[in-house]
Amino acid sequence: MRSGYAIITRAWKPGDTVALTLAMPAQLIMGNPNIESIHHCAAIMRGPLVYCVEQAECDSQTRLLDVQIDSTKPLEVQDRPDLLGGVTTIRAGGVVPDRTDWQNHLYQPLKQADSLRSMNLVAIPYYAWANRGPGAMRIWMPLA
Repeated sequence: MRSGYAIITRAWKPGDTVALTLAMPAQLIMGNPNIESIHHCAAIMRGPLVYCVEQAECDSQTRLLDVQIDSTKPLEVQDRPDLLGGVTTIRAGGVVPDRTDWQNHLYQPLKQADSLRSMNLVAIPYYAWANRGPGAMRIWMPLA
């Protein structure tokens, strides 16, 4: 390494290759807490790529707007050659509050907590979204 660069000195021949393997663990990131729209939210990143979750990953009864990410669950990286021409996805734990008591109500008295239903989230690279039909997409997910 010289000044932050990897230097390879050799006599090169046709067909020589260099393989570089970099650790790219998936991680949850948070934004500056002064940004109100993402306060108490997290996004998923792997290396330089930002990931998103699409409505296509939810069942028909679950609104993506209600889904929260469970930061206590591990993130799992999975290569998916069968999805969107081949992408690496990240599986995460999520929860969905039970909103059935909100039908036909605009306001309600404050209560301690909604009951939560666990679900699995599958995040795709942000560059690949909007290729599975119309639906919501989120990058910043509220923390459970």
